Amino acid sequence: MPKTRTSSNAPQEKKKEATIVQVANLAGVSFKTVSRVVNKESGVKAKTRDKVIRAINKLNYQPTQSARIMRTKKSGILGLITSAITHSGSDPGESGLSSIHIVRGVQQACHELGLKLMISDTDGDPNEIQNLLQIFHSYQVEGIIATADRLLKVDYPLNEELSTILVNCFDDKGTPSLIPNDLQGQMLATRYLIENNHRRIGFLGLPEDNIAYPIRKKGFIETCQKMGLNQSDYAYIPGGFIHTQSVFEKFDNQLETLIHSTCKPTAIMFGNDIMALRGTRYFLNHSIKIPEQISMVGFDNDVRICMNLTPTLSTIMLPYYRMGYLSVYRLRDYQSLNRGEPEQVDCELIIRNSSKKTNLQQPL
Repeated sequence: MPKTRTSSNAPQEKKKEATIVQVANLAGVSFKTVSRVVNKESGVKAKTRDKVIRAINKLNYQPTQSARIMRTKKSGILGLITSAITHSGSDPGESGLSSIHIVRGVQQACHELGLKLMISDTDGDPNEIQNLLQIFHSYQVEGIIATADRLLKVDYPLNEELSTILVNCFDDKGTPSLIPNDLQGQMLATRYLIENNHRRIGFLGLPEDNIAYPIRKKGFIETCQKMGLNQSDYAYIPGGFIHTQSVFEKFDNQLETLIHSTCKPTAIMFGNDIMALRGTRYFLNHSIKIPEQISMVGFDNDVRICMNLTPTLSTIMLPYYRMGYLSVYRLRDYQSLNRGEPEQVDCELIIRNSSKKTNLQQPL
């Protein structure tokens, strides 16, 4: 095959710059060791230093950004790991815009403190987190905030040298975490309905494999019992998302079962606002008036749904924005943070038109 001639006037393709991670991998050392060699710090063995230098030369690594940051010690940068860009609201079985609200809270706090924010998206791949952590480390971020789309127990490969806080997730390592107070939120909604004369209440909750499911169930049942309801006055069943082709495959049947259960509810709470949206359609199709015949309360405060339903949806607002906001301030006081149980942030009840005080004593 003849060789292709290249004109001397043709633009040359720019060679991709090597990263500190590539240097570390080639030398077989940590990227922290590469940084020490680059900045001529002590504590690196001569043999290791030579390996790093050879890798730097071979890859033609230009450590301009990382070297500048290492010299100044303070980068003024926080790193945020999220899936808000690619996955927010893409799964109707999840909670909607949780991640993007967390990002908004982080951005606001960074603005107040004069910090810059580097945002990296996982694209839903947990294995990508290791690479993102290495990149953040190479830029010497002052702290890392790692988030989840819904309440999860995680096992992220965190670097102990970097101050890290988890938001909407937690781990077994004692990493400082901020999570919603689902128990308080569920108690708040249940108490509101009972105080408005609802003595027969149903709850169509989250799937049983969702971490928040047993927490909210506990809050619902305990509040009903403490406020004088008999066991026959309330019913809690899990949502039908598990092992189904469609997240709503069994929803209508489950809602119908709940309506015709022993308690014959005058109010129904839903595990999230998306379920409440589906519930509204069910009631409309069956000529059941909201809130005259049945009151509804959702969970999340996804305003895209809540404000566009007729009637508008009462709901529990999960504190996504506030958790993001607080995470930045918690990083500032990182050394004093609790390394044990996650910090729980309270929810808020948002009352709209789908719920009201009832005088109904007869079932639908």
